[in-house]
Amino acid sequence: MMQQARHQRGRARGVFAAAAIGAALWGGTFSAAGQITAGDGLKIGQARLPANKPIPERKGAGITEKRGAQAALDARFTNADGSQVRFGEYVDGKRPVVLIFAYFTCPMVCPLVLNAAQDAFRKMDLVLGEEYRAVTVSFDHHDTVDKAREERDLRLFSLPKSDLPPKQRWDVLVGEPAEIRKLASSVGFGFNYLPKAKQFVHGTGIIVLTPKGEVSNYLYGVSFDPKQLRLALLDAGKGKVGSIFDRIVLFCHVYNPQSGSYSLQAFRVMQVAGVVTVAALGSLLGVFFAGERMVRKRRSRCENADAAQGRVSEIASQRRRADEGANTQ
Repeated sequence: MMQQARHQRGRARGVFAAAAIGAALWGGTFSAAGQITAGDGLKIGQARLPANKPIPERKGAGITEKRGAQAALDARFTNADGSQVRFGEYVDGKRPVVLIFAYFTCPMVCPLVLNAAQDAFRKMDLVLGEEYRAVTVSFDHHDTVDKAREERDLRLFSLPKSDLPPKQRWDVLVGEPAEIRKLASSVGFGFNYLPKAKQFVHGTGIIVLTPKGEVSNYLYGVSFDPKQLRLALLDAGKGKVGSIFDRIVLFCHVYNPQSGSYSLQAFRVMQVAGVVTVAALGSLLGVFFAGERMVRKRRSRCENADAAQGRVSEIASQRRRADEGANTQ
């Protein structure tokens, strides 16, 4: 009985921990050292905090939406090849960019975000490097070029092979604190360093930029539906990504800032259906009238041919009568 009671208490603690983690995931902000700040005033693994009291380490961390804002293209970094680059080098005016903030010693959340992005890239039919590109920026200035190279190689290893250089597909950048802050603040990504824990509290999600480097949309959490990411890239591409059919599908979907996802809009579906119906009727009527014109032309040619044949027959008849009259004389 005592063992059963301990087992039940253990299960209860596990359920409570899972619920707290879910609350933190919903809030989209994670604390240091793998410990997750729950919304009801508890921090897992630490003493109870007063409910509804702001947790200092979360202040300024998270994502503040800045759709339409220009990313700091002049922010300077070192990429996984050891080259000095500006972030603007990844914004070419042709392809949208998936921007991911992470750091390499993150104990839990950053690997989940990166794995989820990698999985979504693999499942999409859009080609990484050709129709869009990805950039991971470490917000820990202690991260090194060697670790950036390891991270890039790890991410590209499981993706389809390509002749394009890694920089054009999915590059990883490290930099100085001021440059990291410049880029992060320009797109609304917030993070704080906790010296005692030697970890960061930060927002979770990915940011989709237009081909000009403007913030288009945000996808939140630690998992990303490939269909939602595809729609976000089509939306950011402004007609430069995907086919005509893709643009029609995008027109039928609208981004919902509250849910951070795209949803099908019945009214727009009806608009597209109406346009398709009118176009189909127009085509059908066009074929019908074209057929009518062809029939009339054929009938006219036949009538002209009959009339010509009649005239030929009449002339021949007149000649025969003339010949017969001459012979009689």
